[in-house]
Amino acid sequence: MLKSLLKRFSAKLGYEVTSLTQKMKSNDPLEIVQRLLGKENVRLIIDGGASIGDTSNAFSRYFPSASIHAFEPFPKFFSVLKEKSDCNNRIIPYPYALSNTEGNEFLRINKSEGTNSLLRTSVNQDHPHAQFLETMQTIQVVTKKLDILFPNETIDLLKLDLQGGEYNALKGAINLLNDKRIKCIISEVMFQKCYKNQRNASELLLFLEKNGFKIFNFYQNHFHHGKLLQSDVILYHHTIS
Repeated sequence: MLKSLLKRFSAKLGYEVTSLTQKMKSNDPLEIVQRLLGKENVRLIIDGGASIGDTSNAFSRYFPSASIHAFEPFPKFFSVLKEKSDCNNRIIPYPYALSNTEGNEFLRINKSEGTNSLLRTSVNQDHPHAQFLETMQTIQVVTKKLDILFPNETIDLLKLDLQGGEYNALKGAINLLNDKRIKCIISEVMFQKCYKNQRNASELLLFLEKNGFKIFNFYQNHFHHGKLLQSDVILYHHTIS
């Protein structure tokens, strides 16, 4: 049922949810990316919204030849990420927020710190996550563009979990996208609005389609009363056979 719904949703956007081979079936996104790109072929991974570094550690296990550049602007999370990187020299931590600007912005620290965002919260009390999205304080953080940080490199895997800021981070990587120097993307996609100026799912996916990406599949689907709230999506560039 879910697969059918996602296929219909994707078809309305002009996409096809693609299975490359029967062997590619898996509920583990990292296993899929490993098979798409090749375990030893992945050299550069960006973990945008790295939190406390658990996903960065997982990347290092799945891709033994890769360096993982992990971005986390929230000091409390960054300190834990830094501890993990001290034990794993393939994780390179940055206390920055990925965006489409170079400078300083305010990070909203919410009641549930996993929902922290550069964007202001925009929910009413009927929203299932309203209690978690209440902003408790704001702090100033440094924002960076991927185009500036990686002007000549090819990014094998770009992971984005930025609480509504994924579109802006991709705009900050427009040169990389234009030059076809991003091979695969894992991104959170939000189907319900949680933040002001948050781009909706169709805008994000259409932007990536225009830059040559295809949807492979959706994972980690979260529902409330039967309504799809958010998912993780794997997209791969059409140049990957």
